Amino acid sequence: MFHAVPTNPQDTRVSRFYGRNDTGKQVSAAAMVRFERGLIDQDRAILTAVAAVLEPWPTGEHLIEADQPIALMRQRLMDLLQLR
Repeated sequence: MFHAVPTNPQDTRVSRFYGRNDTGKQVSAAAMVRFERGLIDQDRAILTAVAAVLEPWPTGEHLIEADQPIALMRQRLMDLLQLR
């Protein structure tokens, strides 16, 4: 499970939770932490390369079929907040 929660316009708090079906003997906690830190470092490199300030609801998006869950979630959130 991955959560990215903006804490202000420039920063985001990221949390990841894993459900595992292996044992500590198969994959140690230290190996998992090393793997996770590698992913975080890759993500950080990408995210710091993009503009620091983005519009909260980007305009002019060109969503593709794979983005349908994103569009649906936005629609449901807007309905919930009665902004539509």
